[in-house]
Amino acid sequence: MFKLLADFRKPEKMAKLPVILGNLDVTIDDVAPDLTNCISSSYIPVRTFDSSEKTNIYFEVEEFVPYIAKCSQPFTIYNNHLYVYPRHLKYDSQKSFTKARNIAVCIEFKDSDREEAVSLKCIYGRPGGPLFTENASAAVSHHQHSPEFYDEFKIALPTQLNEKHHLLFTFFHVSCDSNSKASAKKRDVVETQVGYAWLPLLKDGRVIMNESHVPVAANLPTGYLNCQEVVSKQHPEIKWVDGGKPLFKVSTHLVSTVYTQDQHLHNFFGHCQSTESAAQGTGGELVKYLKSLHAMESSVMIQFLPTTLNQLFRVLTSATNEEVAVNVTKVMIHIVSQCHEEGLEHYLRSYVKVSIVLVHLSYVKVSMVLVHLSYVKYVFKTEPYTSSTTRTVHEELAKAMTAILKPSTDFLTSNKLLKYSWYFFEALVKSMAQYLIESSKVRVSLLAPAVWCVSSAAYSHSDADVLNQSVLEANIATEVCLTVLDTLSIFIMGFKTQLCSDHGHNPLMKKVFEVHLCFLQINQSETALKQVFTSLRTFIYKFPCTFFEGRADMCASFCYEILKCCNSKLSSIRSDAAHLLYFLMKSNFDYTGRKSFVRTHLQVRKRERDGREMRGGGGGGYPLHTDPFVSSERLYVEEQSMELS
Repeated sequence: MFKLLADFRKPEKMAKLPVILGNLDVTIDDVAPDLTNCISSSYIPVRTFDSSEKTNIYFEVEEFVPYIAKCSQPFTIYNNHLYVYPRHLKYDSQKSFTKARNIAVCIEFKDSDREEAVSLKCIYGRPGGPLFTENASAAVSHHQHSPEFYDEFKIALPTQLNEKHHLLFTFFHVSCDSNSKASAKKRDVVETQVGYAWLPLLKDGRVIMNESHVPVAANLPTGYLNCQEVVSKQHPEIKWVDGGKPLFKVSTHLVSTVYTQDQHLHNFFGHCQSTESAAQGTGGELVKYLKSLHAMESSVMIQFLPTTLNQLFRVLTSATNEEVAVNVTKVMIHIVSQCHEEGLEHYLRSYVKVSIVLVHLSYVKVSMVLVHLSYVKYVFKTEPYTSSTTRTVHEELAKAMTAILKPSTDFLTSNKLLKYSWYFFEALVKSMAQYLIESSKVRVSLLAPAVWCVSSAAYSHSDADVLNQSVLEANIATEVCLTVLDTLSIFIMGFKTQLCSDHGHNPLMKKVFEVHLCFLQINQSETALKQVFTSLRTFIYKFPCTFFEGRADMCASFCYEILKCCNSKLSSIRSDAAHLLYFLMKSNFDYTGRKSFVRTHLQVRKRERDGREMRGGGGGGYPLHTDPFVSSERLYVEEQSMELS
């Protein structure tokens, strides 16, 4: 078959070959969502697997995706495969062997070139055979002095490679002599060795992944890995075939979540690994590697996204000078910007989303109940807090962001930081929440999947345990709320100019406003809500143009949420919400030179009407305790409005 396929490429052969017409039908079906007995390319079960059933086993084929960002996905499961493709052996001019045709090539994977070294059992076997073998052979092309090979070999690489790991190729002449007159001894010699070739896996610390042309040796002395570098000098211990010309062509393809092919990322990871702490040694050397990450391939950036970001956060908290911290943050800004430009920002959101945080990978005892915790995909997790820890992600990131936003720094970088500030805000808040838990400032082991507060995990226990758990969650929710409000207050003082640009209608202001609004949209404790109302009162006072000039969307959203709070089950919250709504109207009145507060009044009326329509249409309207339009607090607002007018 292979010989016929090779003949198809020769014009003189094509004219002599008959053409038989035929059709080939290929059908591609969708995989059923409940497909069972499915294994990954590493033969690991990925779905419900019942080995006792005598049914088909479905095998996931490894996908070789193009090296572009849009086709790439972050690595979430371990994979470390090398695919090897022997291509061609040019033996038509060799004089070392009298018989060298019907050539077979046998491949082995070794970690040493000593004489007693054995092959590693890591080559995937053929279907029906053992899972792993120590060697594998390609199909033989009959009567070919310069055979071409078409086989694919798949190797499971070890997690740690060194300079001694290599591929060893042994070539054999396969005898097809069936002459009955030949001696029995001669007939028993089916395979005769006719050469060796080897290919080291690492070059400059990276796995070789391209087409290689290597010389072939007639013998294999101890320490042969060192001989290939001195082919031209005629090493005395080795005999080269055809003068050491590169007679053998082989190519490799790497599919690995461990080894990167990008030189810049490889250098950065290598530097971090070679030092006890990523910030030790020469700060200038680390800055050099950080700056080179801006040239990282976008596809590699997406593939190693969680690993890269985790390493950058680790460097950030161990940095000994501001230059390192600033450059770490600049790399993050570049990565976040690239993800948005490629339309892949959802990977960033998956990485930083606030979710159940694993403090210890174990069963955690909470209120006498065992709750099993597990990691969330791409989850952002800071380094564990200890009493000796002096730096946290939120502290160091906030300082670096402040330095980047100074007027004297690069405008493009600071502009990107403001444009994609959501990522850094979420990283700040999640770091603070994890710090509160791990420093025992809040004695609970669970965080909740809300943007700025805490959620519960699945558990079952008695009514008393439910009450205890609720109290714990309320306490940590309040702590997180107060911490975020303090952080926002500091941030607002530092970036008031940027927040006021375009009359307060800019992406940064929108994000800060959404954070405030989020506290009204999520159930909070009475203590937390009182602080939220105070913070919002200050926010209105500092940025009146945001509410009373230009687009009315922020004013409308604010009125909608406050109207809901006017019908809280707690009378104190109803009263505070009504006073805050009155303060908004009065601020509008003062902003117009005490002429009118039409904007706020219209938005309140519109939101009231929307609420009535929602309830009348069966949508439920505001999820309020009483009718929001006849409560005493609403009448109070009406009276104050009349007084203003």
